[in-house]
Amino acid sequence: MSGILALLIWLICILISATLIIYFLNKIQQPLEKEGFTMHVCPAGSMSYITRDGDTECCNGDIMDDWCNGTTVCSLSPKNKKKLPTCGQLAKSNLAKASVNLCPTAIPDYFASLDGSLRGCSVSQPLPNGIGPSDPNQLQCILYPTPELDKIKLDSCYNYGLKQSSQSVQCPPSSGNIQSATNPAGFI
Repeated sequence: MSGILALLIWLICILISATLIIYFLNKIQQPLEKEGFTMHVCPAGSMSYITRDGDTECCNGDIMDDWCNGTTVCSLSPKNKKKLPTCGQLAKSNLAKASVNLCPTAIPDYFASLDGSLRGCSVSQPLPNGIGPSDPNQLQCILYPTPELDKIKLDSCYNYGLKQSSQSVQCPPSSGNIQSATNPAGFI
C-alpha cells in the first residue's frame, strides 16, 4: 500500500512539474511587446518564409527555395541582415498614413481589423496591433467599404466630417433686413 501511495505522489509531482515547465516555456516563447506595434503575421497579400540566414520575412509573390520571387515587404524578425523594416514598423507607418488620408481631424487615429472587414477612426490611440481603438468608449467613426454606405450610415467618418464642416460654417452678420420665408419680397 505504501508503495502505491509513493508512486501516486511521485506521479502527481511529475504532473505538476510538467505543467509548470510548459507554462514557463509558453511565457518565454511569446514575443515581447514594447511600445508601438508588434506583428506576428505578414501583411495581407504576403506570405512568410524563412531565409537561408534564418530571418522570417514576408514576400508579396511566390516563394521558391527560401527565396522571394516578388517583393520582400517586411521582416518578422526583430533584427534582420537585409535591414528591412519590421512588419510592426510597416504597419505603424501604414496606419499613420491612413490616419492622415482617411480620418477626420477631430478623430485622428485609424484602426483596421486584420482582414480589413472593419476600418475606422477613433479619438483613442489604436491597440498595439492596430485592429481597434484602445478605448472603445471614446468617440469613433466607421469607414464603410462603399461611398453609398458612407453616405447613409450615421456613424460613418464621411458623415462625421460633413457634420463638423457644417458646424464650422458661420453665417455673415445680419444687416437688419431679414425676409420672411412666407413673404419672400418682404412685404407686410
